[in-house]
Amino acid sequence: KEVGTIGRMGGDEFMVILPDKNYAETDKLMEQLKHEMDMNNLKKDGIYLSTSYGIADTTEVDGDDDPHSVYRLADARMYVNKRATNHGRT
Repeated sequence: KEVGTIGRMGGDEFMVILPDKNYAETDKLMEQLKHEMDMNNLKKDGIYLSTSYGIADTTEVDGDDDPHSVYRLADARMYVNKRATNHGRT
């Protein structure tokens, strides 16, 4: 069953569009993904996985459902998450 659409934005950045999921549902999915990555990292097989993400939906952009506005909000949140988790090693 198709849940959404994924696309590569460039480099190691991807966008996932989940039209039938709200913020809380999407956050839960991301927490599950992070848990699976943490479990993989316990294997200590030399491959360390990490993620930083930002979530936004159309209800958060002042009634503006323009996809670019939603993308910019998610992107800004992703960079906040990167800094908070030290995945943006700059």
